[in-house]
Amino acid sequence: MNIAITGGTGMIGQALTKRLLDQGHHIFILTRHPKANDAHVTYIKWMTEDAKPEQHLEGVDAFIHLAGASINDGRWTDERKRVILDSRVSTTKELVRIVEALDQ
Repeated sequence: MNIAITGGTGMIGQALTKRLLDQGHHIFILTRHPKANDAHVTYIKWMTEDAKPEQHLEGVDAFIHLAGASINDGRWTDERKRVILDSRVSTTKELVRIVEALDQ
């Protein structure tokens, strides 16, 4: 399968990516800082003004959404809770926009 993962460079995303690669899947990682692609992992820029990830995701079979600010970075002050919530809401909205832009 072709599987797109947001948050694929985080702790859980990296472990999940390894597991899915071991099962023979091709992974598309949506990230603000793309790395060089390899045979089974494609890095796609997203969440920046110039990013157009939908141009690279046609034919993806599944999306796994893990993106968002870490919940393990310091105390949960009111400001930190706002950052955590806003990061999840904004990335979810962008993922919905991407899926709606795809033909399949």
